[in-house]
Amino acid sequence: MLKLLQTAWTGWRDFTTAGKLPALLLALLLFVWFRSRKERETKTFLLYTTVTTALCILPFTAAFLMLYQTRFYDYEWIWSLVPMTAMIGFGGVLLIEDCSRMLRGKRAWVRGAFLAALCGILVICSGFGLGSSGFSDEAAQRAQAHDIYTYLEEAIPGRHYRIWAPKEILAYSRVGWADCDPLYGRNLWDRHLNAYTYDTYPEELEQLELWIDGDLERGDWTDERCAEYLAGTDVTCIVLPVRLEGAVGTFEEVLGITASPQGEYYIMIR
Repeated sequence: MLKLLQTAWTGWRDFTTAGKLPALLLALLLFVWFRSRKERETKTFLLYTTVTTALCILPFTAAFLMLYQTRFYDYEWIWSLVPMTAMIGFGGVLLIEDCSRMLRGKRAWVRGAFLAALCGILVICSGFGLGSSGFSDEAAQRAQAHDIYTYLEEAIPGRHYRIWAPKEILAYSRVGWADCDPLYGRNLWDRHLNAYTYDTYPEELEQLELWIDGDLERGDWTDERCAEYLAGTDVTCIVLPVRLEGAVGTFEEVLGITASPQGEYYIMIR
């Protein structure tokens, strides 16, 4: 429970760092509340959105919602309770209606320029729910994975192989590479994919994933132990990132293979 409270306490800050949709929601909620709308349906919708938004922001209630969702989800998932897109769209329409009235009469161009400046600031300063480098990072990872799998196709043509690599490479192992069989699936490091199942991996595979993906504080396996375990598996292709360059010699010695540099990775084929 203490961990949930800590996550809930920092969740709002982390959630709004990537994009400004939650902040935009709060601004439009405030605008709609102060705007006179007497329709019953509008008031019900507005009240529900306000209450659920408050529950998602307050740390204690946010922790309760995460606990209710069986603790498999991160903080941002509880915002599915809030009709964020609908309220932003509704409030945006009302705002546009009011703005259209402002653009009538004398000196309308002054008010128009002011509104255009506000819109420009909103567009420039927000990611609208998307990380600033999310697309570029994903594109770079996809390009690196493509280069590695293309290299493997040329190095071992027509051969089915079993691969062990960092998650940014394994994540694309099923994208157009029929001869590739990853040692474990994405649900090992992305726990959300196991939210409604009780599937688990052997402890050895969990330790391998912790070791290669850089979470050495949680993993307690040495380079030699990882290499010795892989020696007893059917893994035929190993991809190590350059940050684990110090382990390459151990893998070569234990497995009796030679590493070939490929961009930011070392590739070993058995």
